[in-house]
Amino acid sequence: MKYITLDRVSGLVFVLISGTYGYYAQQIPLDFFSETEFFNARSLPSIIAVLGVIIGGFLLISPKASTQTNAVSEGISGQSVSAKPLLLVGLIGCYAFLLPWSGFVITTVAFLWLAFLVMGERRWSRMTIVAILLPVAFQWLMSSLGIYLDPGELWTGIISD
Repeated sequence: MKYITLDRVSGLVFVLISGTYGYYAQQIPLDFFSETEFFNARSLPSIIAVLGVIIGGFLLISPKASTQTNAVSEGISGQSVSAKPLLLVGLIGCYAFLLPWSGFVITTVAFLWLAFLVMGERRWSRMTIVAILLPVAFQWLMSSLGIYLDPGELWTGIISD
């Protein structure tokens, strides 16, 4: 039981999730012309799944996967469980709820900034720079590729008035 650590259980869960993701990535329907292409709609999800399985495998086989000596039973009993994952899930729910109303950039900036706070980051300048530059750069990339991201009802209402 002393070799079963939380990191190894996390690695196993990561392998299972990545393997399932890879299985469903192979179920993505392809157009007739893209079936013979080297890079198609299945390529990137498959690469992500393989990398996830590799990373999870490293967590499983690493000789000293954790600096903690807590066993899985200690972690499950509630001694090391925190509210951070629940707060992050709540943030994800709020993000999905607010996305159509406030748009991609505003909602993502707020989500990233609050997620940094929840995770314990306290370098305000770095949090703000990353939280602003990442969504703006992604919005620019999507618009340069010709992919439309809805700016949201808030922004559309400001522009149209």
